[in-house]
Amino acid sequence: MTKAFRKIALPLLVFLVLFLFPGCDLEDYRVVKFHPLPEWFQDAKFGVLVHYGPYTVPGWAPLEEPGDFTQPGYFFTNPYAEWYWNSMKIPGSPVWEYHRLNYGEDFNYFLFGPQFADAASKADLEAWGDLFEAAGVRYAVITAKHHDGYCLWPTDNPNPYHPDWHTQRDLVGDFCRSVRSRGIRAGIYYSASYDWAFRETPPITDMVSLLNTILQDQDYVDYVTAQWNELVDKYGPDVLWNDIALPGGFDRWRFWADYYRENPEGAVNDRWAQNPLELMYNLSISEGCEEIPAFYHFDFFTPEYRPMKDVRKLKWETCRGIGWSFAYNRLEEEETGHLLTGEQAIEMLVDVVSKNGNLLLGIGPRADGTIPEAQQEVLREIGAWLRYNGEAIYGTRAFRVAEGTADGGAIRVRFTAREDEQGGRLYVILLDRPEGRKLTLEGLRLSPGSTIRLVKDGRELRWRRKGDRLMVFLPRDLEPEPAYCLVVTPIPD
Repeated sequence: MTKAFRKIALPLLVFLVLFLFPGCDLEDYRVVKFHPLPEWFQDAKFGVLVHYGPYTVPGWAPLEEPGDFTQPGYFFTNPYAEWYWNSMKIPGSPVWEYHRLNYGEDFNYFLFGPQFADAASKADLEAWGDLFEAAGVRYAVITAKHHDGYCLWPTDNPNPYHPDWHTQRDLVGDFCRSVRSRGIRAGIYYSASYDWAFRETPPITDMVSLLNTILQDQDYVDYVTAQWNELVDKYGPDVLWNDIALPGGFDRWRFWADYYRENPEGAVNDRWAQNPLELMYNLSISEGCEEIPAFYHFDFFTPEYRPMKDVRKLKWETCRGIGWSFAYNRLEEEETGHLLTGEQAIEMLVDVVSKNGNLLLGIGPRADGTIPEAQQEVLREIGAWLRYNGEAIYGTRAFRVAEGTADGGAIRVRFTAREDEQGGRLYVILLDRPEGRKLTLEGLRLSPGSTIRLVKDGRELRWRRKGDRLMVFLPRDLEPEPAYCLVVTPIPD
């Protein structure tokens, strides 16, 4: 930062803190606003988000492709099984009908809590760690408390109205130990805006009720503050993944600053809005906004079930389930046609990384902790591909363009890059199998002496330039792959 800029920036910072954020401490604001995006998060590229709670006992939601939740009727056929409690309260909805048929009209959602606690007490979280390690996962996030308010740890700050609404087993602690023992960073998801066990509210059916049912009572603010601080102090999460929004009374600037002081390499997502203006800003980020306003803060933004069209300046992380629900939905074991295949998941990972994003893939265990085989298979396929091609993903940065084509548009291409003292490396990732041995790429102008190799086995490939076209000669024994990675050294001008 230059001296001239400091003369302008610091007085402006004081103005913003004193006038726009009454009660906000200047030092807290400075700590938060000058916190850099952690390099590990930029390098990680691939994470998983585990939804686990009482909603896994019924484990049911209609098979509907996730759409725009702002549209009328979305919540009536909500495909997210983790929203079971809300959906069962909407008269006539598919979940309302399923619940009456299978559990009875008088069966209260709270009765799922003991059933879940009993099943989860025997869950093998070491098996989760083994699977995530085999998949090449670099960070894993667990739902410490979802919208139903159920806590996955024996909290010192229980719900005052339902003090037993939590596990006796420390699932959050066991999860963090399992993944960290395998070199995987641990993150914590927490629903701060909704807690259907803390205060009974009407079901969310549209955008108006989505906003109106965010709890704002002071006793709830105190509860959220105590629990978020407890989670940070007890588990030292590498990622804070808040969902939806915050009650207005939560002192987020102090909370963020304290977190960064204790966890300098911590990362915070974008879902911490406290008023409609900030919620609208959240919705606008995915549409192309590339600046974080002075009144807000995040390290990365989180479009849901959405890719980006181009390279983004702001760091982002797309989150989605392997199916149409984040949490376990038993229907997805009966009808699997809509689940991601391993190849589709790998293509998604490559596309996201090429545009400065991370992929956070949703995993939905059953109540007993077992992960459905279809989900496991996807993770194993990703891991098998990354084992040989991870150099083109981990630790890379976006190239000046993300997308290209080869062979006259027949092959989709994505680019990633890595800087080094030898001029850097450009990774050319083919999302389709070449028909012949000669691959023709448009727009890459290599200088004499450049080399092209296959990332998987290091074999050098012959190439020649013809005008703006680059012709690469592939091996005869090129085996079928979900994606093919070439590395060009140095990075072309």
